[in-house]
Amino acid sequence: MNVWPNASDQTEHFRFESGDCLYRDHRGHRVLADWEGPGTLHIIRCEFALHINGSLNRGVLFPYSFEGPVTISTNEEGTFEAVITRSTGTSDTELRISEESSVITKEETWVHEFPKVPQELARLWMCGFVLHSRMPFRIDDNNCLDSVVAGIPVPFFQSLETHEGMEVLLNGDIHSMQLCYFAIADVRAISDTNWSAQNLSAPHFFESQYEDGTKHSANVASLLNACSFDVSVPSNCVGLRISKTYDQFHGRQCARVWCDDDFKGLWYLPRQNRVQRWAKAWFGFEMEPASEEKTVRVTMDPPGGTPMWSMSEISVVGLVLNG
Repeated sequence: MNVWPNASDQTEHFRFESGDCLYRDHRGHRVLADWEGPGTLHIIRCEFALHINGSLNRGVLFPYSFEGPVTISTNEEGTFEAVITRSTGTSDTELRISEESSVITKEETWVHEFPKVPQELARLWMCGFVLHSRMPFRIDDNNCLDSVVAGIPVPFFQSLETHEGMEVLLNGDIHSMQLCYFAIADVRAISDTNWSAQNLSAPHFFESQYEDGTKHSANVASLLNACSFDVSVPSNCVGLRISKTYDQFHGRQCARVWCDDDFKGLWYLPRQNRVQRWAKAWFGFEMEPASEEKTVRVTMDPPGGTPMWSMSEISVVGLVLNG
């Protein structure tokens, strides 16, 4: 579950590859979503026909809003990526997207914050949505190779980088800040987090590529049991977003994620690529804002019988209320 820029709603961002799913129903269909209550489903990528509440989707437009329980399933294999906003009250998300979006251009707004923009990417360190862009861009240090011309807003939780002007919706209530970063082979940086790990392999160096063809080389290690580290969290922090760079030679990696004694969910990474082995992944969760700074302990614990949990670099970003 990822923390969404609109904190008044509960939103999940999910992706299934090939034959992965939540479970199989009585017909053998892959169930991709199963929710109670009202909400809105935004499709980011879908390579097959969908069944909504058991019926083949014919003429249903997305984003798809629903008032009661809904299941999304398919009898085909392929990639499915979507976000769902589950309303906890009266939602004004669509209203704000249409009325408060503004065109941000390299020459106007960003030139004051990024004086070297003509030679470098403009970078915006905030949360929000990309509503319209004619050119590829980067979100959260990851390439977005497709333009966004209409339809589904693309969320970013950490940063947005572009050479061109684009239409974006910024969350004026929340800003992002990096709280923790370390490479798995950096002994000094790791010790600063009060790091502990059970059955962690010795870091080893290797070279490969990301799936977009970008070459990368770094140290990587694999974890059999739990690892834990401390994160200093500022006051008014409403969520954490953990990211890792890792080796996806083995698919179906997963880890239980804890914040102190609070179980936050299962971080599942089904994808496998033994040629372009480098990958990035994210896991986010909400938290109650505190009146003062505090330290929390984050734990990642691979369940028994699963592939070893690969790690090269770990970063934690906090979503903090403004003011």
